[in-house]
Amino acid sequence: MPSMLYKLGGNVVNTEAKEKRDFFFNLAVWLLIGSILLFVVYPLAYIFIEVFFPEGMPTLRLFGEILQRHYFIRGFINSVKVATVVASLSVVIGYLFGYTVTRVDITRRKRKIFDLLATLPILSPPFLLALSAVLLLGYNGLITKGLLGITDFSIYGFKGLVIVETIGLFPIAYLTIKGTLQSIDPSIEDAASSLGATRWYVFRKVTLPLSMTGVANAFLLTFSLSMADFGNPMLLAGSRFPVLSVQAYFQITAQFHIDKGAAVALLLLLPALAIFFIQQKIIHSRSYITVTGKPSSLHPQPHSKLAKGILVTLCIVVLGIVAVFYATVLWGGFTDIWMINHVFTFKHFAYIWEAGREYLFDTLILAGIATPISGIIGIFIAFLIIRTKLRTNKFMEMSTMLNFFLPGTVVGIGYMLAFNRYPLLLSGTAYIIILNFIFRYIPVGIRSGISILLQIDPSIEEAAMNLGANRMQTFRKITMPLISPAFFSGLVYTFERSLTAISAIVFLVSPSWYIFTVFILDELSIGRIENASAAVVILFIIITAFIWLAKFVTRKMGEIPTEIST
Repeated sequence: MPSMLYKLGGNVVNTEAKEKRDFFFNLAVWLLIGSILLFVVYPLAYIFIEVFFPEGMPTLRLFGEILQRHYFIRGFINSVKVATVVASLSVVIGYLFGYTVTRVDITRRKRKIFDLLATLPILSPPFLLALSAVLLLGYNGLITKGLLGITDFSIYGFKGLVIVETIGLFPIAYLTIKGTLQSIDPSIEDAASSLGATRWYVFRKVTLPLSMTGVANAFLLTFSLSMADFGNPMLLAGSRFPVLSVQAYFQITAQFHIDKGAAVALLLLLPALAIFFIQQKIIHSRSYITVTGKPSSLHPQPHSKLAKGILVTLCIVVLGIVAVFYATVLWGGFTDIWMINHVFTFKHFAYIWEAGREYLFDTLILAGIATPISGIIGIFIAFLIIRTKLRTNKFMEMSTMLNFFLPGTVVGIGYMLAFNRYPLLLSGTAYIIILNFIFRYIPVGIRSGISILLQIDPSIEEAAMNLGANRMQTFRKITMPLISPAFFSGLVYTFERSLTAISAIVFLVSPSWYIFTVFILDELSIGRIENASAAVVILFIIITAFIWLAKFVTRKMGEIPTEIST
């Protein structure tokens, strides 16, 4: 049968071809839903079975046992307290950097330095920050005892966790908020200024309200990550300050109570889900659209010398603290014997190349495969949630966030249980690690994509479809360039976390595929701090190179074509 043709806007549109291309869009949606069911819901179902059906019959016995023990109740309260403080501080610091980089008139070189150093804390395994904190602020720390002569200051417990997790997590808030601020049409702020509004008034009444989607998503991400953090509490929490993620780990590994460990970890879902629903209420209660398709360009806003000086100084102070923490690790990589013989040497790097290069190459291969897949899936899900009315949207959003809320320890146990038998025997293969990377880290791309899509007027995409483009073309040629900052955030986060993952992967590695961070943890466990520090320096170099590559790719994506092929 001949294809149907009609003329629209000067273009001849082949409706049969358009429907055929929409078929591929629908197919992609169903494949995505199937993948979420298989690689997110299915492993978590095993966890729920272990918790609610430990003996084959439904019961809440495990939760009853947990709630009767004061130790677990303290762990729950401590986890929520730390996560709330850390998320609040991370959002404030992240907004400080995001606003300074995108709105303040500073030199291009200084902007690049701020951007690079602000993301430095996410470029290393999380437990390295805790190690650096002990070396600097512990009982025999360089600062506490060496410089200040203080011996009664304790870095362990609440103070240490807040300091370390805030330094480690504010870059996530920064990347999310920065992408939102970049998407706000500056002509709105210019219009307010031209009407006589002060810069402080414009910030309070225009910039901050329009960027609340990024703030809410940044708080949700950092709160969830703090609740599920495992590496830092392992070194800093101790028995006097219990937190749920460590309690769950010891229940599983030390006492071999997989069911009770999973039950302890599921308690982490309660505050995380509460924050999620509050965040949903906030960002869906009003419109944040500022990108309308009219030409605009992002340019720095005029600030007084005092305001500019305060913002830049605060950024420098934060970066100075970050630099001290990481300079300690860098120093450790090039020193002969830490705190004993500080002779400069490359021998630790030679050791890493000799003993750890195979593990490093394995990790690079796995992360290199997982990163683009995770980035694309995350942005596609964000597009579906905001731009379509599919009945499965809420399911996709909630299920992917569940995998993110839970500690990596429990997710790893779920994968180990679910994919350890036919017909889905994946244990010991690269596939189980890649799938864990993909579906554990896509929420960052999803939340960043949602923040930016809420600011983009749907009429831009509707115009493309009216001219004959199908939904897949519209997503690829219009939506993706507009939300490239969110795509960049997803890529960087997935690649960095894939290179530095530890809590979930420790249950999934095998002699065939051994992860570099497990190798680093082994070095730390036997006291080879210098080797571990050298390994972190190598990771930093690799991830920095990837960030520049990702920036180049997303910059190319941001070049919106002048025509839509039909």
